[in-house]
Amino acid sequence: MRYGNISEQFGVTGKINISVKEDSETIMESLLHAEELALIPPTWSEKRKKTFVMGRLAAKQAMESYGTTTYPVLRGSMNEPLWPDTFKGSIAHKDNIAIAAVTKDPSYAGIGIDIEDAHSFLDTTHARLFCVDEELTYVEENSFNATLFFSIKESVVKANYMAYGKRTEMINVNCCKLLENRSCPKVKVKYILENRYIISLCMIYQEKNKNNE
Repeated sequence: MRYGNISEQFGVTGKINISVKEDSETIMESLLHAEELALIPPTWSEKRKKTFVMGRLAAKQAMESYGTTTYPVLRGSMNEPLWPDTFKGSIAHKDNIAIAAVTKDPSYAGIGIDIEDAHSFLDTTHARLFCVDEELTYVEENSFNATLFFSIKESVVKANYMAYGKRTEMINVNCCKLLENRSCPKVKVKYILENRYIISLCMIYQEKNKNNE
């Protein structure tokens, strides 16, 4: 399945590099750093192992877009990716696809990316677990919005953890406010539909750059 220039679609070309890896491609573990391979426990299934490898290869490709030598992306105490100095990034997986967003732009305090199957709708009962009343109004109109809001919230949770080292709960993220710029001015979210997937990107700017797009 072909994917276009995701960075361009998000309007972040030159600021954030986004790369996609699919299971249909040749996935070579040998391309990973030894430190990354050491993160794979022997108890993982082949599917879980391949998903991990795809994510790290997507990250490697995104970093290589800067024309620099790549370094291993390790793993933190909350299973979050630990990026090399000067890099910030995020990795997401869904089905047989992995996506990574990487930046060296110092104006970002944190970024987060997520990918969800646009055809995998969540009903209102499930949406109540992570949506506020304002969001549920849109979910009741169209169940697609539940999956969209889930994806956006996931990207915000990742970016927030990178920026502040704290995990925020999905229920505390109001997508309606974020999409309408009624929330914190230094937090921006965008989403696109690519093939059958929703891809969401959250950018949290440094305080001095809070008016950036």
